[in-house]
Amino acid sequence: MIGLKSTLILALAAFSAAASIDSAVISRRQASGVTCGNNNYSSNQVQAAVDRGCSLFASGSTVGSNNYPHRFNNREQLPFPIDGPYQEFPILNNKVYTGGSPGADRVAFTTKNDGTCTFAGAMTHTGASGNNFVSCRGSTSVSDAPTDKPEKTEKQNNAASSLSAGGVAMPVIAAVLVAM
Repeated sequence: MIGLKSTLILALAAFSAAASIDSAVISRRQASGVTCGNNNYSSNQVQAAVDRGCSLFASGSTVGSNNYPHRFNNREQLPFPIDGPYQEFPILNNKVYTGGSPGADRVAFTTKNDGTCTFAGAMTHTGASGNNFVSCRGSTSVSDAPTDKPEKTEKQNNAASSLSAGGVAMPVIAAVLVAM
């Protein structure tokens, strides 16, 4: 009986430890595929543009005659799901922008002091008046867009579901221990 009680105590301790895990919060908003005018960009193309813009920003470098990435002030008040300030960087169909004509389409991202960047959305000059931008289709309807509450990591979700097991795992173990 002592062996069973020790095993149950260890199991309860393991469940408690898993419940108190302070895992990292997912900070990177996943880029989705977007349509800017007649241009369709896959999520990989969007992420590649954000990654290149982020890398240049972190190193203090720019490319092209318009010095990308550069600040995007969002005077058009595009409905990005995360707050700025924003940087903008061109997105092209067949390659990552390295200079020359930037085309009409851009990705917007935010930056942090630790060098990480978060995709905010995509915009285009196509269909906008003057030199303004309009949102690309799909750029603000990402299924995992951040909310005010941090998302849990997969590890936290797994720990929470194993702890609850229908809401009975912890109470059953506690009841067995008390009965011993």
